[in-house]
Amino acid sequence: MPNSCLEFEVIIIGAGISGLNTAYHLQNQFPDLKYTMLEARASLGGTWDLFRYPGIRSDSDLFTFGFSWHPWTASNPIAEASAIKEYLSKAISNMALQRGFSMGTTSILYAVHECSSSSVAYFPTQLGGMIRHATIRQLPEHISYDVHFDPKYKPWDQRLCVCPDGDFFKSLHKGNVQIKTDTIKQISGSGIELTSGEFLDADIIVAATGLKIQFAGGIRIVIGSERFHLNEKFMWRGMMMQDLPNAALVIGYTNISWTLGADVTGILLCRLLKYLKKRNGAAIIPRVPKSMHLEQRRMLELSSTYISKAEDELPRTAHTWPWQPRNNYLLDIIHAMYGRVDEALEVVG
Repeated sequence: MPNSCLEFEVIIIGAGISGLNTAYHLQNQFPDLKYTMLEARASLGGTWDLFRYPGIRSDSDLFTFGFSWHPWTASNPIAEASAIKEYLSKAISNMALQRGFSMGTTSILYAVHECSSSSVAYFPTQLGGMIRHATIRQLPEHISYDVHFDPKYKPWDQRLCVCPDGDFFKSLHKGNVQIKTDTIKQISGSGIELTSGEFLDADIIVAATGLKIQFAGGIRIVIGSERFHLNEKFMWRGMMMQDLPNAALVIGYTNISWTLGADVTGILLCRLLKYLKKRNGAAIIPRVPKSMHLEQRRMLELSSTYISKAEDELPRTAHTWPWQPRNNYLLDIIHAMYGRVDEALEVVG
C-alpha cells in the first residue's frame, strides 16, 4: 500500500488570528519551509468565524489587535466580525499565505516518539476612580452606579470591554430598558425570581454564562506510549511545554490585545528554529532541572469565572524565569527579539 503520511517541517493547528500570524512569521523567515495549516472549520477566521450572534465585535482596538505586518487602516478602532474576517482575508491574500492551508481537519493526535508590587496596586485603584467618574456622567439619574456598576473586582482582574460611542449608555436613556443587579433564586416558566424576592417577567432569557475553556483544542498528546497531560507541566516562556518536544502554543495577552502576544510567540518561534538548525538538532525540549523547585502560580491572572473554573486544566507557570507567564509586552518582545534562546532547553538528535 502507498504511504499516505504527509511530512512537514512545521504544522500549524488553527486558522484563526494566532495561526495566520504564525504562518506569516514562518514564511517570512523561512521562505522554503515546508509547512501546513490544519483547520477544522470550512473557512478561516477562528473566533470571528465561529461566533455568529448579532452584533459580535472586537473588545480590543484593531490598531493593536490587527497584524503588525498588515496594519488596520480603517478609521474605526472597534469593528464587527464581518469586517475583521474581511481584513484577515485581505491580509493572507496580500502576503500570499494561502499555500498549504488544509480546511475541514477534525481529528488530530500529536504523537511523539521517545527522544534520547506597590505601584501595581496603585494604578488599578486610580483607574477604578476614573472609570467610576466617566460612567456616572453617562448614566440616567434614576440608575445608581453603586448598585449596578460597581463590581467586586478591580479593573483588569477581569477583562474590560469597550462601549463604542457610548451606545450601551444611550439605550439606558430611552426608558424601555431596566437594570436589575441581584442573584437568581430560581427560574420558572414565566420569568426569574431574584434572591431579593422580586420577580422578573420574561419571554426570552439569554444565559450569558461565559465560555468553557478547552486548552489546545482538546488535542490528545502521546509521548511514546504515555499520555501527556498539559496541566501537569510548566510552560516555558509562555509558549512551549516542559518535556514536550517541538511544540509551541500561541498564548496572547488578557490585559491588552491578544495578537501582541501572538507576535511575541511568532518571533521567538522563528529564533528557536534557527537555533535548532544551527545545532543540527532534530528536537528541542524544555526541561526543568531536577534540582530546581518551582513555586506554582496562575497562568492567566484573571478572576473571571470561566478562567477560575478551568484553572486545574491549564498548564502551570512559576515565579522563576523562564517559567513565568507573560504579563509585560515591552519586556516580552525585547526578550523574544534579543534575549537568549537556550535557557532550560535540551537539543536532541
